[in-house]
Amino acid sequence: MHNAAPPHDESGVVAVPGPSDSGGGASGLRLGRLFGVPLDVQWSAVVMAVFTGIVFAPMVRWWFPGIGIFAYVLALLVPGILMVSVLAHELGHLLAGRACGVRPTRISLDILGGVTHFDRDADTPGREAVIAASGPVVSALLAASGTRSSPGGRPKGSPERWSSSSRSSTS
Repeated sequence: MHNAAPPHDESGVVAVPGPSDSGGGASGLRLGRLFGVPLDVQWSAVVMAVFTGIVFAPMVRWWFPGIGIFAYVLALLVPGILMVSVLAHELGHLLAGRACGVRPTRISLDILGGVTHFDRDADTPGREAVIAASGPVVSALLAASGTRSSPGGRPKGSPERWSSSSRSSTS
């Protein structure tokens, strides 16, 4: 029996297969590729999304009486939008890593958020800071755009106490 050298690229970086390098692994699901980088969703994120949808559905029914079973479909939009925003955050890290010369190898979404995996650390602390800050910058831009585009209203049937304009002084 002979020992084969681990695979590596022209820069000498050793390619060590991870748990999801073969189609998502036992604990995840390979969704495809984003800018050529494998995108995995761990089962914990799927379970949490379904749980959140089930828990949120009664509130959707309260807001939209008579919606029926579609309350669950609408309720699943909440965790869906959350996962899209986490993916956008990770995309910020991915693009900044590429701009700093660090190759992204995989994005994993899980119950706690997401992780962008790279083949190595950045060459300088400054580049590492750019990569680290890029995700939160994308999240801040998403929050600002969502706040800016909010109509300021409230769903039909929501209580008056949720509206800031319904507050009155008691004096």
